[in-house]
Amino acid sequence: MTSLSFTSCIAPNQDYIWSSVLAYLAEKLAQPINFVADLDWPLRYAALDAGEIQIAAICGAPYVRRQSLPSPTVYLLSAPFFRAALYDGRPVYYSDLIVHIDSNFHTFADLHHASFAFNDEGSFSGYEAMRYYLASKGEKGDYFSQAIQSGSHRNSIQMILDRTADCAAIDSTMFEQALVDAPEIASQLRVVELIGPNPMLPWVASTTLEPVLRTQLRQELTTMHDDPAGASLLYATPVARFAPVTDADYDPMRQMLKLAATIEFKI
Repeated sequence: MTSLSFTSCIAPNQDYIWSSVLAYLAEKLAQPINFVADLDWPLRYAALDAGEIQIAAICGAPYVRRQSLPSPTVYLLSAPFFRAALYDGRPVYYSDLIVHIDSNFHTFADLHHASFAFNDEGSFSGYEAMRYYLASKGEKGDYFSQAIQSGSHRNSIQMILDRTADCAAIDSTMFEQALVDAPEIASQLRVVELIGPNPMLPWVASTTLEPVLRTQLRQELTTMHDDPAGASLLYATPVARFAPVTDADYDPMRQMLKLAATIEFKI
């Protein structure tokens, strides 16, 4: 039997969650599922677009950009609902604007002319959310003295810890996991602003995947929390359940991206 391939184009500190979910899906579908984690993210996206990877957890911004193509390359499967009270049982997340605890930055206004670290220009939580937030406040791209590309949320956090950047916008679910993995950094960082809520990062399927299998995947994901084995697995993670989402659920992100495009950072 030919195996399916999955990849994640979101924070790698959450890979353990998706690995558990994949093991559950593989058993339910009686279908091997391979987790592709040895490619750089551009190559992961390229493989997804080409149908060489059939399932993926991706950022909402790349999802809506693909839906705007003449021939979209992915379909929505579902989205994870994270358990923390912040999310109020909804398929949303935030961008946490973080600073060093020893800094004099206590509000967003304090960050005028500060340096800003971002993970990647393709990221919503780390890059586009901040551009949107500035535009919504009537600010311009020169609000920060400098925008520095770090390469990852993890690197952005480290830059704040090292005091080589003043602030960074971090996916709230990734940041929560980072504090679990390294609780000692909690006392060194402060969140000065929550940007959002933003539509949750979706799981998608390649348009090359057979419709029947796509339907099965969606069904197994969205009923996982009702199955004792699935519920037990999820209980060991920050994810409460997976639930159906529609393309319309990402319309707010489309509007945010449209406004974000009016801001250009000094890089």
